Amino acid sequence: MPTAGWCGCTVAERARRPVRHLLCAAAVALLALTGCGGDDDGGAPPPPAPVPDSALPANQRIETLDTAQLKIGATAAVAGRAVSRLPAAAEVARVTLPPLLQAKQREADDDDGQPLRVGIARAVDAAATPEALAGLLHWQLLPDGAWVAAVDVVADGAQALRLGLLVQQLPDGAWLRFRGAGDIGMVGVSAAELAQRRERSVRAGADGEAARLYWSPVIAGSVARLELELPAGADPAQLGLALPRLSHFSQALAQAPAKADDPSVGAAGTCNQDVMCRPDWEVQSRAVARVFFTRSDGSSYLCSGTLLNDVRGSQAPFFLTAGHCIASQVEASSVLTHWFFRTASCNGTAIDGRETVLDGGADLLLADRASDSALLRLRRAPPAGVAYAGSYFGQDVGVAAPVVGIHHPAGDLQKVSVGTVSGHANCENNTCRVASANDGHVLRVHWNAGTTEPGSSGSALFATLQGRHYVVGSLNGGDASCKNPDGVDYYGRFDRAFNAGMRDWLAAQ
Repeated sequence: MPTAGWCGCTVAERARRPVRHLLCAAAVALLALTGCGGDDDGGAPPPPAPVPDSALPANQRIETLDTAQLKIGATAAVAGRAVSRLPAAAEVARVTLPPLLQAKQREADDDDGQPLRVGIARAVDAAATPEALAGLLHWQLLPDGAWVAAVDVVADGAQALRLGLLVQQLPDGAWLRFRGAGDIGMVGVSAAELAQRRERSVRAGADGEAARLYWSPVIAGSVARLELELPAGADPAQLGLALPRLSHFSQALAQAPAKADDPSVGAAGTCNQDVMCRPDWEVQSRAVARVFFTRSDGSSYLCSGTLLNDVRGSQAPFFLTAGHCIASQVEASSVLTHWFFRTASCNGTAIDGRETVLDGGADLLLADRASDSALLRLRRAPPAGVAYAGSYFGQDVGVAAPVVGIHHPAGDLQKVSVGTVSGHANCENNTCRVASANDGHVLRVHWNAGTTEPGSSGSALFATLQGRHYVVGSLNGGDASCKNPDGVDYYGRFDRAFNAGMRDWLAAQ
């Protein structure tokens, strides 16, 4: 076997095609902040006590939970939506960034093995310090004693923006609100929630600026408004808030609901197959979502991920993706998930009417390096009608086992790939080597129909046991593509990740 990259590409191949596990599709999330769930105790949940083998299911599997079949399923009441309190005649400062030069940006990313960015980091020098931002704000005193001010940030050519705010001091009862141009809707976050997010990052080991940095929801268009409200009695001069950077998205934002002319739609290679043409996998399709995250420097990325059921059927929002996608609590805190981004019918043009994007971030519970798997717990409950995928952690599924992948190649509408396990491997330091079933932490997969692409990273691999579908892996990467149908993809073995610590969350009684 030739020397391979982490995702199975030779060094020469890496110069020609994206390195899958480090790349993300060029697509962006909706402007939305819905759902309310997860823990609101101000910090990540403590690690559970180890689960003894005697407490695990005897059949070594966890069954799928389909909330659509429950009389009372998961609900996602709208939360965090906000109404502007800025008087119509209020003066609003405007910060305009210079034109963005993007020539050969993606090619450069491919050459140095860095992720393909969904959003490009940009400095906002005019608001980079608390003093600079304070100088832009024109405070208005409202009849109830509250103070309100706003600033617009303009990045010509951007199809969407995400503001990075450095929160040093914010009074209790304060609110930050965000919206794009054209009054298409406003979302807000309270000082209390910002404090909770900061505490989670600190508990996970982040400090300094990384712990205080908050990424706004993704805002449609080239203009992003930040509105600040301070409670009655607060002194605007005591505000400690800066806007040092933003993430500039160069792909169009899917509106709510998504349109068929959204650039994400149809971005995948033509050999990919619509998941809605496989009704036998429709339930598992409802467990899969696009996941967006932003790193501290302002670069944003996209992967795929899957809701997992636990032994109690608790509907706790455990979410499986790749470790190379979400590698730290800082990144997990920036997570947005995009649900039901799929067609409404087989090869149709209409988008599923339940399409939803959730902000709120996530807790990073476990990252297993050997299998490149990460387990998150989302901070907001998934929307109604989702499914929590079942999983199998028993004996290796074996070579020649039929498998199915459900994912978002190139950030496109959800697709399905059908193939077989062709062997095992171990991947480390950008090299994958063949291994035995006993020693290998990774499954090698060849496709018979469909493929994977950048944006598919982290998506689940399913096997069918006794007529039921179970997660058996999550996508590290590979060189399979529509142009290279004989290529191989690598999936971290779920049984190895489960025994590396996921069991303590998924099998806790």
